[in-house]
Amino acid sequence: MAELRNIGFIELVNQKNESNDPIAAWENQYLELINFINSNTKIPTYAPNNSKEEKALATWISGQRQKNKNGKLQQDRIQKLSDLGIDLRLKNEIDNEKWEDVYIQIIEFKADHANEWPELRSDDENEYKLAHWLMTMKNWYRGNLPKNGEFPVERYEKLIAIGFNFGESIDLQKLWYDHFNDVEEQIKLYGRVPYKINGEKNLLYNWISNQRASFRLNRLSEQQISSLMSIGIVIEDGISSYDHWNDSFIKLKEQLVSYNGQIPYQIDGQSNKIYKWLSNQKTKLKQNKLSEEQKKSLIDAGIKL
Repeated sequence: MAELRNIGFIELVNQKNESNDPIAAWENQYLELINFINSNTKIPTYAPNNSKEEKALATWISGQRQKNKNGKLQQDRIQKLSDLGIDLRLKNEIDNEKWEDVYIQIIEFKADHANEWPELRSDDENEYKLAHWLMTMKNWYRGNLPKNGEFPVERYEKLIAIGFNFGESIDLQKLWYDHFNDVEEQIKLYGRVPYKINGEKNLLYNWISNQRASFRLNRLSEQQISSLMSIGIVIEDGISSYDHWNDSFIKLKEQLVSYNGQIPYQIDGQSNKIYKWLSNQKTKLKQNKLSEEQKKSLIDAGIKL
């Protein structure tokens, strides 16, 4: 045995046994990730010029995200990775949230500058970034960014709703009433405009949210406002404190109905944004950052605060 140890045989056997142990293998990768983050003060990414070590860790993280999406990542591992600052959502989910954040900034800019759009020549760094983002959206829509694929319809509708011009000639009024008629049909069919239909996100649900943004920016005509109200769409009440709180609260109530009074951590293998939103509301409550109206709405919905 001593001779075998001297030639490293025992060590090789131990390494092989360890590599066949999925728990040990996961923990080893996790420790390597910790060491990397501590040494480099960043999360590993798969960039062309990065080291093989960093690329390998980035690939491993991507695998954990996919497992989390499929509901195959244990809760303790989710917690461990989250503690390191690893966002376990898939890249497209992260990108969507970032897009929405910038979109809200555009809405806020327009609220303060009704007849203006962010300009690239601005000395304000934030305005310059918003202008550059809008230019990127226009180039993407025009097909100048082929690696991004086709410009998403939902994003197109959101930008059109706040008056952004992609440089094309379209009949916006006809487009608006086409969507309105579709909304009316869904209300007749379902009694409301559902968040999802057959498991797929309903674009018209977002269209209504976009109309609220348009209302806030005074971009809806009196006829459009009357049309929406005529089919039971509340347009003013949802806008008085517009920051997506009301939209998220509506989704919360829908999920409470759909999941027997519970808000699931994941839906269809993907992290549930409303679960995270609700956690944020509880944190805001502790920080006294929720209005009395918001607290009452959550309590009335059956949420224990």
